Amino acid sequence: MKKSIYYILFFLILLFHLNAEVNNSRNESRENKEQPHNLFFGPEFLYTHFRFEQGFLNESFDGFYDGLRVRYEYLKPRMFYFGTDLFASYGIEYLKIFNDDNIMLMQGKETSGFGNIDVRVGYPFINKATLVPFLGLGEYFTFKIGSGHVIHIDYFYISGGYRFSYKISSKFRIGQDSKFFRVIDGKLRDNFSTMRYNKTGFWGCEFSLPLIWFFAKSWSFQFEPYFLKLNLSSTENIFGGKLLFGYHF
Repeated sequence: MKKSIYYILFFLILLFHLNAEVNNSRNESRENKEQPHNLFFGPEFLYTHFRFEQGFLNESFDGFYDGLRVRYEYLKPRMFYFGTDLFASYGIEYLKIFNDDNIMLMQGKETSGFGNIDVRVGYPFINKATLVPFLGLGEYFTFKIGSGHVIHIDYFYISGGYRFSYKISSKFRIGQDSKFFRVIDGKLRDNFSTMRYNKTGFWGCEFSLPLIWFFAKSWSFQFEPYFLKLNLSSTENIFGGKLLFGYHF
């Protein structure tokens, strides 16, 4: 009778151990399961500064914007990468005009908007570090409204660059993304006149430094400061920051 009890206890312990092994393997497979779909969304803030000389006058524009960004990325290691961004913002731009003696002659403000549509395809290299060279196309657009005067400017471009991130720990990554683009079609439209012009053939760039925290298996948060220059030959500079929540599945 005692032997039977021992055999039964041994059998139960063996079943418990096998069940624990199966559960552990399932958990490990879940942890190692690929999550190729990545959806990001969150607020974005930016500051624009533009200064130029026109005759004996110096004009400066300073704009403050806030908006919403939505990003989707499909990332299959050593197979395929696809990414797209949609961004729209709204703000106020302040105009100041100075003479040669730096005396302010006029100041004003106007309602402005700024946005971006971007599509990318590439090939991902993934290990402890992730490197994704890509090619893409997109559009930057802006509008300005002052005293009923509406100006729309559109920049259509082709681009190339890379997205890079390095795994510091299981919960934290640091990255560096670069994009260079060539404007192939630039348009300005004015509602007060028949003013139209096309400007093409100039280059721009964007650099960002994403800091990424994973606070759950399928969720992350990242702060992504960036610098954007729509035209490398102009004096306009754009500084911004993205606060993005990510859902990975």
